[in-house]
Amino acid sequence: METVILKNGAEEMDSVVISAWSALELLWEDSPSAISTLWNLAHGYISSASGPELKILQDRLLIDQDGKLHGSLRNIILSAFEVAEDGSALRLVNPVRKEQ
Repeated sequence: METVILKNGAEEMDSVVISAWSALELLWEDSPSAISTLWNLAHGYISSASGPELKILQDRLLIDQDGKLHGSLRNIILSAFEVAEDGSALRLVNPVRKEQ
């Protein structure tokens, strides 16, 4: 199995990163509130998802049934989102470190 190094320094299987990246791109278009929930989970601002976002994220297999984030996905999310320079918005970016 091939691995890649993410921007946060974590090493993850490339197949997991590709799958998660595809799911995040679709979610970015479909549900900004679910993106916000993932961001908050990854950064530890909340301990689990709830409400409509819980169902959306579970349906897309982005969180466990208990509403918690898997470690690999946490690393991908921490690497796949950047905050705009003025702090006003998130941007979705490729999570893989450029120099492999």
